[in-house]
Amino acid sequence: MSWSTEQTHRIVEQFWQDRLVRCPDDAVPLKFKLRKLHGGDYDLRAECAVCGKRKELRRGDDPQRHRFRPWTTAEIQQVTKSVANMGASHCPVCTTPIDWQAAPGVLLLQCFRCGNSNQWKNVSETSGVIIGRLFVFAAVLALNSPSAFGQLVYTNNFTATPGSEWSLRSTSVTPNGARRFLGPFATGTTSLTLTNLPPHAEVALAFDLFILLTWDGIGDSDNGPDVWTLSIAGGPTLVRASFLNTFLINKNSAQSYPDDTGSGLHDGRTGAVENNTLGYSWSGRSLDSVYHLAFSFPHTASSVVLNFAGVGLQAVADEGWGLDNVAVYVGPIPPVITVGPQNQYAAVGDNAMFAVRAAGSVDLNYQWSFHGTPILAQTNATLSITNVQFTDTGAYTVRVSNPLSSVLSPPASLTVFGARPEKLWEFATRSGISCPPALGRDGTIYVGSVDGRLYALDSNGSNKWSFLTPSPVVSSPSVGVSDQIYFSSRDGKFYALKANGSNAWARSISSLDCSPALGADETIYEGTQNGSLYAYLPNGNGRWVRTAGGGWIESSAAVAADGTIYVGAPDGRLYAKTTLGASRWTYPTAGAVDSSPAIGSDGTIYVGSSDGRLYALSPTGTNKWSFATKGAIESSPAIGLDGTIYVGSGDGRLYAINPDGSEKWEFATDVPVASSPAISADGTIYFGPVSGNVFALYPDGAVKWVFPIGVGVFGASPALTLDGTLYVCGSNKVYALKTSSGLARSSWPMFRHDPRHTANAGLPFVFPPTLFSPTLQSDGQFTIDVYGEAGSTYQIDVSGDLSSWSVLTNLSATTFHTLIADPQAASYQQRFYRARMLP
Repeated sequence: MSWSTEQTHRIVEQFWQDRLVRCPDDAVPLKFKLRKLHGGDYDLRAECAVCGKRKELRRGDDPQRHRFRPWTTAEIQQVTKSVANMGASHCPVCTTPIDWQAAPGVLLLQCFRCGNSNQWKNVSETSGVIIGRLFVFAAVLALNSPSAFGQLVYTNNFTATPGSEWSLRSTSVTPNGARRFLGPFATGTTSLTLTNLPPHAEVALAFDLFILLTWDGIGDSDNGPDVWTLSIAGGPTLVRASFLNTFLINKNSAQSYPDDTGSGLHDGRTGAVENNTLGYSWSGRSLDSVYHLAFSFPHTASSVVLNFAGVGLQAVADEGWGLDNVAVYVGPIPPVITVGPQNQYAAVGDNAMFAVRAAGSVDLNYQWSFHGTPILAQTNATLSITNVQFTDTGAYTVRVSNPLSSVLSPPASLTVFGARPEKLWEFATRSGISCPPALGRDGTIYVGSVDGRLYALDSNGSNKWSFLTPSPVVSSPSVGVSDQIYFSSRDGKFYALKANGSNAWARSISSLDCSPALGADETIYEGTQNGSLYAYLPNGNGRWVRTAGGGWIESSAAVAADGTIYVGAPDGRLYAKTTLGASRWTYPTAGAVDSSPAIGSDGTIYVGSSDGRLYALSPTGTNKWSFATKGAIESSPAIGLDGTIYVGSGDGRLYAINPDGSEKWEFATDVPVASSPAISADGTIYFGPVSGNVFALYPDGAVKWVFPIGVGVFGASPALTLDGTLYVCGSNKVYALKTSSGLARSSWPMFRHDPRHTANAGLPFVFPPTLFSPTLQSDGQFTIDVYGEAGSTYQIDVSGDLSSWSVLTNLSATTFHTLIADPQAASYQQRFYRARMLP
């Protein structure tokens, strides 16, 4: 349901002129959501809360698009002068207010409506698609006098081989976009030496830093730390920071940037302006990011040496970096925001803080605003809000200025909610945790750690036991009906432990990161680093091994109700195997499949790919639909009671997708989302950690609460129990939170399907009752050990012929095994028993 074409055109026109638009049908103010997309395009969504009409628009839908044309040189100069003198300007093509930001010596101008910018070559007159990439310095050279914004003394975009000013002069072209840059380099230093500088008191530089392939950040679970530095010979070190660029399932690490190493921890790619745009890949996965960096420092000498260096990196084919668009200035420069304020979340009564980082000449001045209105006395680089109330909800910006110019930050939002959930307990391991816990029959929580241990915690968070392996445990365990716990370690072994923590068996299969899936007969299915899928019996005997695509399998297998095993592979395919290991079918995607599949009630398989799409496949392997996001999908989908599919994307969003493949809503975060959601019976969606927080969303996507747990974990999905306890992992801790509702009994409500992580669509959410150890006592009584789930009620039936059954007793289990007696057993020649769970 939407407006007519004529009505839509009026809405678009009015929005870009004054943003005050009413619904053509009922005159109610429309709700808008504008996303300014990379490359200059926009995504505008309009919705009427009364009539329910909505529309999503891009530049190609604009009614004025036939008039769009590139700015002329004179128009660029006119707009630049207007922004420099008055801080604002309108687009000479479409009259829309333009966006601008001051970089050192350059005003970056952009009109998102018609797509014009002084950073780009031209605009298609028919569709408004931006063609090419070229920084235009000519338009701002008038500002580069010593009395204005400083003097540009050096610039290089490496379209040609650089000169002797560089100590290393090799250049490369990116696989995507054909962007020539300096590098790639690994560990080592490349220096830029500039001489005969004019008289000056300070130097500033701006450049693009390319981070390529498998940088490991602080290196909590892999190699590293992987560090990049920029220093001035005989002067200060401007940056020494670790970067995290690998987004694999169960990746447990963080990066220090934008802080120096040892000064802070942040999610990987924090501060990156581009992700996976350059075309570099490792084992089928796109891995590259681009950072726009700017620095200024006091300097008076006639020469300067800038040292750019990688520290602790592996070979350039594994961990590389490069430089592009290097510009150096001397003299005073206007402010430039290097790290803008980030979105914040706070409960009523809490405190909240926004922060900005900027570079520029002399002392910088700050003025924070709320919805565009300056906030009295808030003139520091940080904005602190104490005793937060709902009235504080909204958009905050900061204007950074010096005597030369000013720059306004993009808005950051403060979201206020009623209260955080009750924290029942927390447990700290010796190192990071990157996998969600699984639950045993008696409520024991099993969780692995980078310290090489699998921990068993009781319901109060106390450590019952731990099992030590030689290497990090980064995959989630699974718990079988036999009460054995199955998990893998990065020592290359797959383990089975008894409920008391003793080792039942171990097998060397090069297993590293996958979580096991369990068949109905408790056959264990596990993917490996060498591209094989193994099937083991509960006693440790091998059943079969099959190739599944080759390469490092990150996707954890899933089992359908009919026993079919589905597993993704880095070759971009989803593989379907029978219980005997035979191939049913394969389905190709355009990227590596690291996402673990989820299976719907009708057998539909939902799986993500690094090509940015969520696929819905029929049990026969045909594509029902695919849903496109703007980033790689490594999150595993979850399914709500109404069939809604929830999945995170590398574009920083959690998506709610209708069963027909259409979008229901999306929730934006600051960084890529690899966490798999967990869905409760009341429809609450839990996901994270993202930016150090676990999120709870209402069914419509609004924030219910946010709980801080610390960064350093990527892909450690929440685990929700049937009684409503939510287990989340942050840094080196497991948190138990009390929530409003237990796990939804939908077809696939969370990562690995159920609390014991069977990843089997045909298995119940709780342990089925099991009868063990029938014993004839000396007094003639016959006893049976009933294994069940604590808190559940079971009916024990008895029969003499397997056809006629009567109730022996009803049992309310308080522990996972209970002894019951049959005083009449001695009166019968044969006696049969069965147990079933009562609702």
